[in-house]
Amino acid sequence: MIISFSGLDGAGKTTQINHLLNFYQGTGLSTYSIYNILPEICYHKKFKL
Repeated sequence: MIISFSGLDGAGKTTQINHLLNFYQGTGLSTYSIYNILPEICYHKKFKL
């Protein structure tokens, strides 16, 4: 599943992404988020083994 967030600086995107990642982690799913796609891809590796 891919979920995309966009918006102005300070709109709360990171906060909402962290809430969503924590929710999915609570269900036992591995989660990842990607930010700053260009010029290089950066990953937030938040996962539950």
